Amino acid sequence: MQRTSLMLLTLALVAAACTSTSDQPPAPETTTSRVDTGDTSPPTSTAAPGSTTTTTVAGLIITDAEPVEPSGTDALLQRDREGNDGSLSLETSLDLFAAVYGPLPGVTSTITELRPGDGSLAIRSVLANWDELDPGTQDAVSGALAPGQRVETIALAGEVTAIRAQSDTALAEATMAADVARILIEEQLGRPLGIPMTISVLDAPIGGDNVLADASPMRSGVFATSGTPDSCSIRIFPLGEGTSLETTVTHEVYHCFQFTMAPDVSKVLRGQDWIIEGQAQWVGARLGGVGDTTEGWFQDWIASPATSLFSLDYAAVGFYWVLETAGVDVWQAMPAMLDQRGPSAVEATGGDPIQIWRLALTSMPRRSVSPDLDLPPEWDFTPDDVPWMGMRVGASVSPSSPFERSNTHTAFSRSGTLVATLEGDIAEVTADGGLGSLAFEGGNPTVTWSGSYDQEFCLNEDGTGCTCQAATPLPPGTRELVMGLAVIDPTTTSFGVTTREVTDDERLGFTDGEWEGTFFESNIGITFDSATAVRERGDSPFTLSVRDGAVEGTFTTVNDTEVEVPPDGTGMPGGTGQLRTVTEGILADSPCNPSFAARSSSSVGTMTIAGITVPLAFDSTPTDDPVPADWVFTEAGPDKVEGTIINSVFPMLEASSPIKFTGDVDLNFVAFRVSD
Repeated sequence: MQRTSLMLLTLALVAAACTSTSDQPPAPETTTSRVDTGDTSPPTSTAAPGSTTTTTVAGLIITDAEPVEPSGTDALLQRDREGNDGSLSLETSLDLFAAVYGPLPGVTSTITELRPGDGSLAIRSVLANWDELDPGTQDAVSGALAPGQRVETIALAGEVTAIRAQSDTALAEATMAADVARILIEEQLGRPLGIPMTISVLDAPIGGDNVLADASPMRSGVFATSGTPDSCSIRIFPLGEGTSLETTVTHEVYHCFQFTMAPDVSKVLRGQDWIIEGQAQWVGARLGGVGDTTEGWFQDWIASPATSLFSLDYAAVGFYWVLETAGVDVWQAMPAMLDQRGPSAVEATGGDPIQIWRLALTSMPRRSVSPDLDLPPEWDFTPDDVPWMGMRVGASVSPSSPFERSNTHTAFSRSGTLVATLEGDIAEVTADGGLGSLAFEGGNPTVTWSGSYDQEFCLNEDGTGCTCQAATPLPPGTRELVMGLAVIDPTTTSFGVTTREVTDDERLGFTDGEWEGTFFESNIGITFDSATAVRERGDSPFTLSVRDGAVEGTFTTVNDTEVEVPPDGTGMPGGTGQLRTVTEGILADSPCNPSFAARSSSSVGTMTIAGITVPLAFDSTPTDDPVPADWVFTEAGPDKVEGTIINSVFPMLEASSPIKFTGDVDLNFVAFRVSD
């Protein structure tokens, strides 16, 4: 809609210009300027991360590698921002400026690869440090930024006044585009620009043809580095193929608005680059159309999620499309962000930072980009002008081939979004750290968590057969899983996906109804140093009520223990003892593997040493939570079950103490269903 308004307004202004009178000589014959129509049909290809297993289908990056790491100038500037609170240091600012505009005293530029937009970034970063420059460097910067060969000024009311008598077609088109952009931005912000703009068009390229334009705040004809500017200077360089004049000019015009939004322009000059440049890139695309340059920056947003938002510049254009998707009024949010930094700037948007950053993750795989993913809406952007690009980290997960990732993250970064094809009956998803999101293809809602996560899902088509008969079914899944992590605070994250087949034994258990059963076991011999004991374990009754996949039950066990302690050889006589222990407790949780918890235990007996008998009595009332047990069903029908409960406690005691057990330490059971 905004792009349509831009084209209509341009035509209206052109018509008005054609019917006006002027004392100026007629302009040279004009040619039609190229206007980006914002076509978002899928491109045939896009650059892919450096991996031999990466393919690109209609703009969709599909890779089994980690998200691509930035390189070249991107990497250099991002590293510098990480150590300088999201802005460029003085040293790097001068390095970038010299690479774009030419030599500066005492500066040897190390940057050999320039990017579209590095002009305004270099100027703003140098002006932010203006007071730290010596007079010779200040003069060199001022000389490099003199107005171009052809200049026009747009006054407050929008009237175009030529500074030079002769104006060529390029200057007329640039001036018209700037005036249109000013009007549209004023409508969106609900406030006037308030200062005139000087538009210069230069014939010669700069920065190896990569730099498109720049903008500078001015006051009384010199740079405004503090206070309020009284004008804004915009310079346009020759634009190459695939670069939209409207998008480029609108980007720079929005910088002029930024210079006037803060009470002191130094706030903008020193602002974090993801805010200042990311906003201008979004405005240029929103009103002027999405051209090749914006597509390139958006691809960086998609393909390098591990980079902190606060280390970005133009690639942060993706963040503002995320804000739109989250329902934030971006036009009202942007001015509020200007004098904030980092997380405070995200909060200043008025949206929920957690929801916003989850969307920064889930929008990456682009569910609507072919091949489509049947996922909830949050797995894509909603604005229709977002470039037709996405990224999916593909993997095949089977019982013999799990997926695991572990990464160290900076603040406001993301993992790649995993799109996994799953084999097996059950998938287990584990994660630690960050804000997690996952969804299965097929219309299931998105699952979210914060911190640690561990959940199994049943992958069978009907969602059954993954647990025993009466157990609560596992949440359903499908054969395609999409998941990832969004990180708010610096941390180390990990996530993994494993799958397994369900064994016949796992499908066995107690069916719904009332059950009565017995635990029975053989005697166990116990030795501790020279002492010996025999624990006579008798039959012990238990009852179970199974309803809707949950167990409630009780048990009672009776154990008689005979103890014999021989003389120790130092004169200490030996002795004997007897102890009967009655334990009552509860059974709970799953009908596949009910858990045990003792609720009372009483022991009564005697100890005889040197002919003297001493009574023994112990009582306790444990309150521990039920502990899962390993029930192995050798038979499981609707009305009868039997099998063995594997004793894991006694082997642990043997491994960690001098206690030794002889005999079968496992507990056998048999039970019958007595009613529905």
